[in-house]
Amino acid sequence: MITRNHKIVFGVLISLVLIQAIALITDLWPRSRTELLRGHPFRLVCDGQYRGGAKLSEREIKQVLEKHSQWLQTYSTKALRMTKEAYQDNRKANLCGADLSTSPAGIFKGAVLTGADLTWSDFSRVNLTGANLEEADLHESIFDDAKLQGAKINGNLFGTNFHKANLEFADLRHTSLLGGDLSDAKLQASKTSDTVFIDVNFTTADLRGIDLERSILTRVKFFRAEFEPRNVSESLIMGSEGLSTIVFLNPKNLVKLRNLAKESGLRNEQKALTAALRKFAMANDTPYEQFLQTYILGGWITDYGANPMGSIVLLLMLVPIWSVFYYLCLLQSFLPSDLWKVWPTECLDDIANRRSSITEGLGEDGGQYFWVFCWSFYFSLLSAFRIGWRDFNFGSWISRLQFDNYELRAKGLIRTFSGIQSILSVYLFALWLLTYFGTPFE
Repeated sequence: MITRNHKIVFGVLISLVLIQAIALITDLWPRSRTELLRGHPFRLVCDGQYRGGAKLSEREIKQVLEKHSQWLQTYSTKALRMTKEAYQDNRKANLCGADLSTSPAGIFKGAVLTGADLTWSDFSRVNLTGANLEEADLHESIFDDAKLQGAKINGNLFGTNFHKANLEFADLRHTSLLGGDLSDAKLQASKTSDTVFIDVNFTTADLRGIDLERSILTRVKFFRAEFEPRNVSESLIMGSEGLSTIVFLNPKNLVKLRNLAKESGLRNEQKALTAALRKFAMANDTPYEQFLQTYILGGWITDYGANPMGSIVLLLMLVPIWSVFYYLCLLQSFLPSDLWKVWPTECLDDIANRRSSITEGLGEDGGQYFWVFCWSFYFSLLSAFRIGWRDFNFGSWISRLQFDNYELRAKGLIRTFSGIQSILSVYLFALWLLTYFGTPFE
């Protein structure tokens, strides 16, 4: 016999198991970019004398650059610069955490900061044209609106901020950029071959003439970017967003990129690039063709095939909207409408009681209105999923979840609206099938 104490102990055990399960799931859950960058193993220690946002005078900056030049002469090769002795040499430029945004104009122009520690430093609006930042540690450094035309950058680029930075003709070859912000940046004609971009934001960036030969772009955001690469051979784009919104004038290399995605089995990227190319081609179509592809073939719903789930989302969103129509129809009296529960004859002895109205007794109890709306919502759900043929019908499957064996039937306006909703649902479901399993806009 289970006593009250046994129930309490059992409840406590179940609670402990649930808490442990939640803790395990939380531990295994993919960490956000901030946690990834600020946590192990990428967390660095800033031990420079300018940490904490210290500002440097013109004289101090010149001294740092001069000493660093001597350090580079001593450790002239990359192998030597990787030694412990080179790392501990005080002549090496250590500007980690420094605020250099107010530095004298042009003082860093053409500066040689190869191998320097620039972790968490702020170079906002600084002119670094032609600067050499190879092998430099740019972990979470800020180059907001900085001038980096022709600069050489291939250091540690974890979380580096290049928002609005000018990187035209910059050399970023053989670089790995993780979690960087390049939104509104200018990378026109920049060299980025053999480069890896992961979780990078290219929103509204200028990527015209960018070299992507043998480059890999993973989980990159391309929303409204001017994306017109000059070389895409052996490049790969995976898990990226916003490709369907890119802007370009010459589709030649984007067609190649789409074919590469198709050959690699990257269906989402293939569909997104197809959508972008379709929008580009539609500029030369007649108004009739544009109307056909946009509204009849559902281009505006599925983003021209890039987002097949858009039609399913719209189908589900229409369920509560249609339920409001049904609810209002049941409340009004000038155009008779009603919902009936129809029971099978074999379930009743009295044929006269085979039908019962949903609105029966409406007004006698205030809570009745709530249940009328619930029935309206349920009928809208059945109407939306009245998709299929005979026994293969989603609506029939849902109705089988009922406790009792009855069928909901409508008359008047509700019946008309239900027919319209069912036709729209079939159209949206067919649109999803067409765009998910095919490429109608290619």
